[in-house]
Amino acid sequence: MTAGHTPADALAASLLPAGWLLAACGLVLAGPGLLALGGRLLTNGQPGPARLLAGRSLAGEASWSGRPLGALSAVAAATTALALTLLAGAQAALPGPLAALAALSVACCVVGTWLAVRSRVRDSHVPLGELLDRLGAPRRVRRSVTLLRAAVLTTVFVLLAAPAGALAALPPH
Repeated sequence: MTAGHTPADALAASLLPAGWLLAACGLVLAGPGLLALGGRLLTNGQPGPARLLAGRSLAGEASWSGRPLGALSAVAAATTALALTLLAGAQAALPGPLAALAALSVACCVVGTWLAVRSRVRDSHVPLGELLDRLGAPRRVRRSVTLLRAAVLTTVFVLLAAPAGALAALPPH
């Protein structure tokens, strides 16, 4: 480093922040497609009622539920990258208090958006639950649908966040 240049100046001059921004946008854009793919995979073969209901509902709501999942994955990937960098003992410049506050604010907004989407999803499933009750379907069908949906959402979330966080933690050179 030359005199007068700090590690933060070197980071700002590099293409690394642009790469991180591009990766975050990619996660947000990939979320709906991967969620719809997970829903379609559930309905492949000869699905039972629980798999069919879970897969169809995931595929149907992927367009408005996938982007917040991708944004949540981007926040988790950034957190993973920071944790891996700190655990590796690398001499990374820690963000100052203002940058940490901004990151916390972004994380809170993303989590709030995800919670709002989950509330919308829950409200959209009320008619389905009432229909299953009228048909006399056992409670375990509703539980199975919920567990299958949660498993697919968790899988997509982990598949998006873990590799992106691990790759972002690699040294830039």
